[in-house]
Order: sequence, then structure tokens, then C-alpha cells
Amino acid sequence: MLVDGFGRCSRLRITAEGAIKNCLFGREEWNARDLMRAGATDEDLRALVRVAVAAKKAAFGGLDLDRDRSARSMSQIGG
Repeated sequence: MLVDGFGRCSRLRITAEGAIKNCLFGREEWNARDLMRAGATDEDLRALVRVAVAAKKAAFGGLDLDRDRSARSMSQIGG
């Protein structure tokens, strides 16, 4: 994972179901698929990405990885 000098991950991911994840290990997701199916504009999608980026935390989403990580495996999110 790419991490800058301040311990922040610089990646976003999109799952096979069209959800944006701002942390591979986190539980939080933003649903781009439903937004697009509802006729979202490019600006609507950019706004969704901005919200996801603004919600990013320190590396590993500030999670206690033994307790807080998502129960979904990489293969379940399309990785």
C-alpha cells in the first residue's frame, strides 16, 4: 500500500458491486453503483469521491485491525 510520510494511505478502491472504499480494511463504503443507476451526473460522482476522500483516516483507517476490520475478504470486494 502506498503511504505518504504522514502515515496516510493515498488509495481508493471500488468493489465489484460498485461501492467506493477509502480503506481496504474499513467497513465504510459509498455506493456509486446506485447513484449511477439513478442517473447521477459526473459532478454527482465527483462529489461522492470527494466525500470518501474527506473521510479517509490515518493508515489502516485508524482501525484496531484485530477488532474493527471488515469481515469481507479481498475476493468478496473484487480484489
